[in-house]
Amino acid sequence: MTANTNHTNDEGLFIAFQAGETAARNAVFTRYVKPLSFYVNRLTGSREAAEDIVADSFVKMLERSAPFNDLENIKAFLFHTARNAAMNFNRDNRRHAAAHAQLSYLTKDDNISGTGWEDELIRAEVVAEIWLEVENLPDKCREIFKLLFFQGLSTEQVAEQMGIVPQTVRSQKARAIQLLRVQLLKKGSFLAAWYLLSALAGH
Repeated sequence: MTANTNHTNDEGLFIAFQAGETAARNAVFTRYVKPLSFYVNRLTGSREAAEDIVADSFVKMLERSAPFNDLENIKAFLFHTARNAAMNFNRDNRRHAAAHAQLSYLTKDDNISGTGWEDELIRAEVVAEIWLEVENLPDKCREIFKLLFFQGLSTEQVAEQMGIVPQTVRSQKARAIQLLRVQLLKKGSFLAAWYLLSALAGH
């Protein structure tokens, strides 16, 4: 019975999703909504547009007639759909320059070459992998990591905002990067681990 499907592993979650279980659909939404929103917001520079695009991408995913192969296939569909919608938004609103400026934050010091959507999708998936693991960090590590890398604050700004000394920020950042690297390597996410060390560690 689908009601007893195990959602604690990717295979079980995918089977339940394909069976149309509401809990599985909610779990898939919870897994991808934050990294997808982050990605689209960086592309468009608009939080409101990102919310609409992400919501529409999930609706299109649920309405898709062709079956998915696995969770990676679902994730690729979501990011591809959202990316196309974001590009349409930028074209319609003449916001290409702002979008590229936002996207450059993710790709600076990044040696992944190419300008096609496939390369942008790879970047997005790498960021998504990191984002998912960030949510599992200890509270202080997680908060500091997000302020530094997702909000772009400096070490001094984070220290002032949190009421701690800069050295604590640096120590927690190093701890966060180490914990993320270990977890990404355990999952076999070698590209995400490489990106984390080569691009983010020097932030």
